[in-house]
Amino acid sequence: MQGLPSELNKLCFDVFLECEEYFDDYRKLRELCKSLTEVYGLHYQIQTGSSIHEVVENNLSVIIKFSHPKHGWALIIIVRVLQERYKSLKNPLSVKLDDLHNKLQEYETKQSHSYTQNENNIFVLESKLFKLISQIDFNKQEEAFHEAITVQAPKDKDRAAAFLIHGPEKHGQKVLFERLVKLLFKLVNYREYREIPLGGISSTFDVWSTVARYLVDSQQLDDLSRQDIMNKVLECLQTKHIIFRVDDVHSTNPKFLNDLIDNFWTPIINHRRNIINGKTNQKYSYKEPCFLVMFWIDNNTQVCNWEIPKIDNHEDSKYPQHPLILAEASPFLDQDLNKWLRIADDEIISNYNISVDTLKTFLASSQSGVPELVYKTIYEHCGHFWEGR
Repeated sequence: MQGLPSELNKLCFDVFLECEEYFDDYRKLRELCKSLTEVYGLHYQIQTGSSIHEVVENNLSVIIKFSHPKHGWALIIIVRVLQERYKSLKNPLSVKLDDLHNKLQEYETKQSHSYTQNENNIFVLESKLFKLISQIDFNKQEEAFHEAITVQAPKDKDRAAAFLIHGPEKHGQKVLFERLVKLLFKLVNYREYREIPLGGISSTFDVWSTVARYLVDSQQLDDLSRQDIMNKVLECLQTKHIIFRVDDVHSTNPKFLNDLIDNFWTPIINHRRNIINGKTNQKYSYKEPCFLVMFWIDNNTQVCNWEIPKIDNHEDSKYPQHPLILAEASPFLDQDLNKWLRIADDEIISNYNISVDTLKTFLASSQSGVPELVYKTIYEHCGHFWEGR
């Protein structure tokens, strides 16, 4: 699932705010996910937060998007578990959770029969709106990303890239990441890919273990060496792009990031290159060159000041072993929104009555252009709910 209708999204948000025992601390939410076999892998993706509101806001979209190929949609699983636990305690919140569970099941059933054919329905319009607002500014970052990707020949079989997305809190880093991933697939011809989140991890040992859980059957995990896991990565790259996403790198430390480069990222790149150049006995068929990409996402403008491997130009000889620093995310300006309005989908603009005058209101209501506050203001203007996206 990529998202929920606004009303159902808000209901989830409000109910989770009441589940203080599990959402008032992000570590409790991680432990909940870790304790459930059906959503075990989700605990690696849980984002930090300093309040219950932040924990819910930062993680609702993560939970919505997570689905286990065997056990199904994580959101329904978690709501069901919470309903059962609160019911056993005779807590009246179980009634709200039961109602939410039923609504989610109804929604999932409708989705499984395919989306409505009516292009003007609320959910389709909201999906288009999200796609549209993700196109506001970030042109410098997109240009640098484009150059770094396209400088590698399409026939190169060892294509790799690494980027640092950074800026102050709430400056649209997550939206920029999704935009760049979509651009990647447009540039290299989309095919299947595997995205592996590595946030909330503080050692390369745990990094390797996390990667293994995404690529190997759980029954085979115990006996795997790092070389075995690396081989699984290289096998996957025969047919799929792989994207490593390291969220909240500002919450880590320079020692970990140096170790991540030296003892995880660089060994994979070098070993793949050696195989392709015939320098090892291992044989892989890289008929369709796939990209290996790593993103570091800094939501607090700290990492650029650390003594860590990083570069400012993709022509540097240390690229892609060292990540390329993209331009810092900054507040949207009046001209950014005006340019966005000129290229926007006429259907969206007319349906939501967005004009030059409303753009001024958006800036005034968003602390002078803080990106995520701009997104929130636009969503609220259009009658949708931004929190949890």
